[in-house]
Amino acid sequence: MKQTLLFFTFFLFTIQIWAQDVLVVNPNPYIIEFSDVDLTDYWSEPVAHAEVTNLTNETVLMVWEREIVDAPAEWEFRVCDGNQCYASFTWTTYDPGIIEEPDTLTPGEVSLLDLHVLPRQVAGTCQVKVHLMSIDNPGEVLTTAVFEVSVPTAVSEVEKAALRVFPNPATDYFMLDNQSNLVDELVVYNVLGKRVRSFPVVQGGKYNVADLPNGMYLVTLLNREEGILKTVRVSKRNYRP
Repeated sequence: MKQTLLFFTFFLFTIQIWAQDVLVVNPNPYIIEFSDVDLTDYWSEPVAHAEVTNLTNETVLMVWEREIVDAPAEWEFRVCDGNQCYASFTWTTYDPGIIEEPDTLTPGEVSLLDLHVLPRQVAGTCQVKVHLMSIDNPGEVLTTAVFEVSVPTAVSEVEKAALRVFPNPATDYFMLDNQSNLVDELVVYNVLGKRVRSFPVVQGGKYNVADLPNGMYLVTLLNREEGILKTVRVSKRNYRP
């Protein structure tokens, strides 16, 4: 009886180990920072190149399912396997009646498993998982590829914090101090959110607000690549003798 139980336990253990070792992804997790992405280009598409290997002695008809764990709302993703690179709206290669496109991996074969990131001019970080299954048993995940990708902003938080508008309160004009070369445009809004003035930034420039009514305004500092760097409150006040 003991021998039977031991054999049965060993048999289940062997099956479990085999199931875990059907496919292997390399590298996994894939952690990368794309520091050279041009965020002025809407079509920028950095790629995290990974590979998946069939470790078994049998052919595996691999399908996958993409899971976006965390990412900026603007970001899009495309997965490429040995068949093709799929559109960003394709979240799986197995959805009966819609798509059934397995990547055929023969014993020992290495195939492509790339994640294309489309940041859409927005810096940030993401975690995306690609779950790999066999089309013969799509309910069982054989392994999961984890991609952790960052596209950093070119302007540091320290540089943003150093940006300052003066004088404040302003009477006739205000100026931009500290790292003004980072700012391409100033936009002035009233307290209702209406845009009342905009200025292209020039070195040492004075930005005329003399004709604006007294009150509180929001001045947004814009960078052509980064978008909004900072928004500051500026009080407009006319001094009378």
